[in-house]
Amino acid sequence: MADLPRSAAAAGWYPTADPKAEGYWDGSAWTGHRRVEALPNRDLVIAGYVGALLIPLVGFVIALAVGVRSAGPRSQHGRRIFAVAMLMTVVYAIALTGGISW
Repeated sequence: MADLPRSAAAAGWYPTADPKAEGYWDGSAWTGHRRVEALPNRDLVIAGYVGALLIPLVGFVIALAVGVRSAGPRSQHGRRIFAVAMLMTVVYAIALTGGISW
């Protein structure tokens, strides 16, 4: 496992040498239990990006679904899909108000 937390460290999940896994520290020793980050479904991520580009409302919904399914901070797809959907909402709003002539 990674460096041991200080003996005063609370029981809980801590990073290991494997960047996609965490080990459980029971407050005095490593237990041997590991959990691996749950990654979002690849097809859902692709649908989120496409939806965000074409229909931003769909992108917002899928971004929420991807964000909920992502267990750890390493998966940024939910935030990125949300950002693309926001950008496209602004672009479409400008286009609909006549600010951009296509």
